[in-house]
Amino acid sequence: MQFTIASAHQDFFSDHQYIEFSNVFSLDEMKVLQDAIHSVLTQREQKIIETHSAKELFKAGRDLWRDNSAIKKIVLSRRLAKIASPLFQKPIIRIAYDQALCSFSPGEPLFPEPFSLQKVSCFQPICGAVILRLTDDPNPPAILPQKVGSALFVGPNFPLPWSSFLQQTPSSFFIIVYCTDKTVYVLEKQDSHTHALKKLGYGFGDRLEERTHPIIFNRKA
Repeated sequence: MQFTIASAHQDFFSDHQYIEFSNVFSLDEMKVLQDAIHSVLTQREQKIIETHSAKELFKAGRDLWRDNSAIKKIVLSRRLAKIASPLFQKPIIRIAYDQALCSFSPGEPLFPEPFSLQKVSCFQPICGAVILRLTDDPNPPAILPQKVGSALFVGPNFPLPWSSFLQQTPSSFFIIVYCTDKTVYVLEKQDSHTHALKKLGYGFGDRLEERTHPIIFNRKA
């Protein structure tokens, strides 16, 4: 399904730094994504992930798109990037990273207080993100995707309610973070993956390259 971003959508996002669109993906598409995430996490952890805490799975859940074609299809989706571009007011949308959030048992929140994605991202700057819900919740918290298949777009400095993400168990979300064509890799101590890009040949201060972080959408092209 193609979405047309109207001026009213842009105005709402500009005022509130979030907006949700329903039925961006089908339930079948989200089931494929959920199964693929489960598969990659299991491969990375080499054991049953249902025994892991949410924080352990968070550490294992970065950049899953690099290991699975079904996840890659969603992360590099032009469908999402074409929505993100006018909302974020960025003509060029580059992938920064993806992040899975999964919980199979009650535990501590990922972060004790609301934090923006910019504060927990070792990329400067990011331009925003989209959050997908993969499991149903009969009483979903506010400012989180309300239904499976919907997409919640948030600005880089919007304070996400991290304690609300994994209140229900089992629970699963997927975050795709976007950046610009001039974003650089920086030291961010609050990002538990802040040294991960060194494995891809980056040093702090390096600009992201197409080989590792491709441009998904270019309005000028």
